[in-house]
Amino acid sequence: MAFWFSVATGEVVESDSPAFPAAERMGPYATRLEAENAFLVSEARNALADAPDADDDYDAAEREWKENW
Repeated sequence: MAFWFSVATGEVVESDSPAFPAAERMGPYATRLEAENAFLVSEARNALADAPDADDDYDAAEREWKENW
């Protein structure tokens, strides 16, 4: 069973299949507390995903070209 957060109503439900439309929900979350703090969890996950990787040089050449242009 998972927990889901409705961005439209702020409601948290525990369900295998969420009752909210996909465009209005966040989840699934393992605990009710995570679902209740969906925006904070999302913010933390985004910060982690956006953090630069030391070995990530995928677009380094393009970035360097733009900076030196």
